[in-house]
Amino acid sequence: MNTAKDYYAILGVLPTAEDFVIEAAYRALSKRYHPDRYGGTDAHEKMSAINEAYEVLGNATKRREYDQERKSTNQDDSEFFNSEFDNLKEAFAVFEDDWKVAVSYYPELVSISDRLAKISSRLAFSFRVFLLQKKKYENAKSVADQLEKAFLTDFFGSSPATHEFALLLIEEGRKDILLELNQGIKVIGSEGSRKVVERLREKYNLMTPAEMEAKQWGHYKEFVRSIESHYLLNNDTATFNLWKEGKITKEEIQSKIQYYKKEERIILFWCIGVPILCVIAVVLLDVFLI
Repeated sequence: MNTAKDYYAILGVLPTAEDFVIEAAYRALSKRYHPDRYGGTDAHEKMSAINEAYEVLGNATKRREYDQERKSTNQDDSEFFNSEFDNLKEAFAVFEDDWKVAVSYYPELVSISDRLAKISSRLAFSFRVFLLQKKKYENAKSVADQLEKAFLTDFFGSSPATHEFALLLIEEGRKDILLELNQGIKVIGSEGSRKVVERLREKYNLMTPAEMEAKQWGHYKEFVRSIESHYLLNNDTATFNLWKEGKITKEEIQSKIQYYKKEERIILFWCIGVPILCVIAVVLLDVFLI
């Protein structure tokens, strides 16, 4: 057992992965890199690493000792954020046919799996294997939420606020800050997570969700003020929500305003222009009659 190696990364699974997920990953990778099927010159090296990882993680006692040893030596999780350690493309390929069948009956699985993949490809892999093994397709969203929470707790502590911060960093692709967050939580602990998050926000000049909301609302109000004379008011919450959710752009709003302007001109013509023309017509008719 070599605790300097990340056996979880070698198999492409999470440290929180259940036994059947680890077994499924091992079988998939063994099938992919078997010398009779894999033509690469590194087949022996890959199979040796895969077998070594499974020998430890596939045994409950050895896995527990491995986890405890890595924790006691304060091993970081940098390998987790480095995709070159993952063999997941091959593992995904082994289950691809079964996954396509599942998706044909439950199309929503695609968006759920994609959401998890943004957080971690291993998380998406665990999700797929869990559903294919346990047949819990009707509870897919609940399963995904539980896996996501377990992942965030394992790497970033139990604080919901820290989870929210981590998801924001994941969405922005800030692996550098995620590593610092991971290391800070491991050293300081979940009870000090607020201090860790505040320090990172200050260090990298990151706004809180409330500050981001206020800034976005301020930009919106400034934008609306420039067009409020054309039927959009400062407190147009409905339009703001559409814009904030990405369902309507400023260009679309401006296009709508142009439409309003055109309607306004038509209304003005009928309300003011037509009566004036009528008056002029009456005056001219009187002049001709005289």
